[in-house]
Amino acid sequence: LLRVPADAIVNPWNRNYMPRWLRPGGISGQLQAATGPGPWDELASHGLLQLGEAVVTSAGQLTTARSLIHVAGLNLLWRASPRSVALSVHSAVEAAVAHRFATITMPLIGAGHGHLSADASRSTIHAALGELRHVPLPQPLAVCIVELPAAAA
Repeated sequence: LLRVPADAIVNPWNRNYMPRWLRPGGISGQLQAATGPGPWDELASHGLLQLGEAVVTSAGQLTTARSLIHVAGLNLLWRASPRSVALSVHSAVEAAVAHRFATITMPLIGAGHGHLSADASRSTIHAALGELRHVPLPQPLAVCIVELPAAAA
């Protein structure tokens, strides 16, 4: 995920209520290690997020992307659902369009810490993207779904 060049990387996040001193794990932890603290300080300034909401920040020190799209894919019980994943996908695409991104990379939202199976996440992401195929976009947008090995997530 960190090696694929893109305008933005989608970060599957919680609703922004995690204490700042608690370092995130999984994909968010890998992103934080690669970006440095800047994007996370930007994200914290947005306060509590609605389920599925997206926030765009810089990518800090990361060189393969210029921005992060943080999506609130986990509910207050740290669980993902098909609804939270679909909302996150729609919000991520809306944010990408608003920022005129041409390419975004997206991991399996909710798989891993969200306790959603990889198959459920993948099928929900594909279905949510399929719903958007009929929505005219002002510019082309390529979405690259990146699946990480279970040990890396």
